[in-house]
Amino acid sequence: YAVGAYHERWRIGVLEYSRDGVYEKAGDIAGATAHGAIVSEIPVASADKCFATDDDLKIQIRLIFGTLNSVTQDQMLNGANAAVVIHSDRRAEVLQFMDAELGEDGIYTLSGILRGRRGTDHWARNYVAPAGASFVLLNTKTAGGVFVPLADLGKTRVYRASEAKQDRSTGDVRSIVAAG
Repeated sequence: YAVGAYHERWRIGVLEYSRDGVYEKAGDIAGATAHGAIVSEIPVASADKCFATDDDLKIQIRLIFGTLNSVTQDQMLNGANAAVVIHSDRRAEVLQFMDAELGEDGIYTLSGILRGRRGTDHWARNYVAPAGASFVLLNTKTAGGVFVPLADLGKTRVYRASEAKQDRSTGDVRSIVAAG
């Protein structure tokens, strides 16, 4: 995932990527993405917790926008409820969750966690995610992106995001070197 709208006024946008100067459409972005911050730190994961559902870990999230929903284990294993936790130094961990319970205080408690998804297990096993780290739900309807083939890790890709009605050549351009 490379882009998501952070404002409810966002209508629709387009994400494109390029390996060689020729842009290809990666997807549409429709509506704002559920996002917020983690309330308390997420501890370092043991190696066995990165590749199995962790039923002990509870992650608390305060959303700025959007809602979270629970899914079945099969839905989660098929990609539902993927999210990224982004540290202030730009380290990021992709995780998934099965259960999302909204408390009376407006804080969601996530459980049934899969850590270190999409090659981010290094970050999960070696770094604590501090309280206040950003949380973004990776919803394919409201966040656009491309999965990077493992062969492309370490190579620069150029991404361009623009509003659908905007001249795409004037879109915001970012060069990203995928690491995993």
